[in-house]
Amino acid sequence: MRISLILLLAFSLPISALQGQVTLENCQQWTREHYPLLRQQALHDASLQLRLEQLDKQRLPQFAALAKANLQSEAIKVPFSAPGQEPIELPLYGLQAYAEATYTIYDGGVIKATKALENQQYQVSRQALEVDLYQLRQQVNQLYLGILQMRAQDSLLQYARQTLESRLDAVEAGVRHGVALPTEADRIKVELLRIDANREEVKGREKSLLATLNAYTGKELDENTTLQPLNIRLTSFQTPTQRPELQLFDLQKQQLLAQSPLIHARTKPKVNAFIQTGLGYPNPLNFFDTEVSPYGIAGLQLRWSFWDWGQSKKELEILSVKSQLIDNQKQTFEFNVRLQDGRFSEEAAKLANLIANDRKIADLQHNILQQVQAQLEHGTATSADYITQLNAELQAQLNLHLHELQLQQLYVDYLTLSGGSVGE
Repeated sequence: MRISLILLLAFSLPISALQGQVTLENCQQWTREHYPLLRQQALHDASLQLRLEQLDKQRLPQFAALAKANLQSEAIKVPFSAPGQEPIELPLYGLQAYAEATYTIYDGGVIKATKALENQQYQVSRQALEVDLYQLRQQVNQLYLGILQMRAQDSLLQYARQTLESRLDAVEAGVRHGVALPTEADRIKVELLRIDANREEVKGREKSLLATLNAYTGKELDENTTLQPLNIRLTSFQTPTQRPELQLFDLQKQQLLAQSPLIHARTKPKVNAFIQTGLGYPNPLNFFDTEVSPYGIAGLQLRWSFWDWGQSKKELEILSVKSQLIDNQKQTFEFNVRLQDGRFSEEAAKLANLIANDRKIADLQHNILQQVQAQLEHGTATSADYITQLNAELQAQLNLHLHELQLQQLYVDYLTLSGGSVGE
């Protein structure tokens, strides 16, 4: 059995046999769901709901209870009086206790503009969370591909061991019949021990990567869990950028623009209705009543800040400048992403050439191994010759698989950089 057949069975199973396998997309989704930062999403939702409810309550009538006392150095005194009446003289101190209700009839659109701004701030917070979560993809990609590489190496080492075991049986039979020296069998046994040590090292690395991946995903994946191999094929490295940062830039700009209606609303007239009722000494509404008396008053109030020395204009100009800054940041981000298209294209072409060359080398090394095996069986080659050639074929297959995995890593990195999906 050739080593390439082992890799084909281990990493290129039909889709029908992949049911229940773990995919890279599964791991990315599990990581997203398990990451503690995702819990902020519910907090953002709750915060927005509470804020909108608070703004709605500002439309309701406002009630207040007030009391005041005053002492003054001089009070009004009327020097004359009506016949039979005492001269009017207001006391030097006064007391008032009253309740007041106010209702905003028209606020210039402040509450509506504020709610729109709160919604935009919420969208920005949610998208900023998406940007943070997106950064986890790169770590998960490296862990997933690292595990695939360790498993491929173990499959190759396992194949080499099985091949050596079959040769060992043949050599030991030759030793028993006196046609082979015992040292020939010992060389093979030493090589088997070396392969076992290498397999233990590879298994240890795989377990370490699995433990880290489990910490990210919150799952219990182990060496018995089947990871679906990647089979990505890209023909172009000029796909449109779909990174979540781009949407964040757009939402940040919309948030700035949402402040403009609020600035305009602050300069519009405000109309309030009010009712005030209470007790006063003396009566604050009746100049001639100097006793403790109830009173009441109702009316409308207009407030219009029609002149603010150009502050609103300056605020709008500041928003315009900040908006241009965000546009520039977005263009710079897209430029930096697209700047790497050439590098990815060159790396992919280089790896494709290496893979084609690796396949030729692996085929030649396999043919040589078959010849050395025939020579070993006829006594014209030693076990050392066979082990050397087996290691040469093993190294050729390792190089081939390493470059194939590097090409898949390159594709995954590009899709992560551009915002694409490995499942597309």
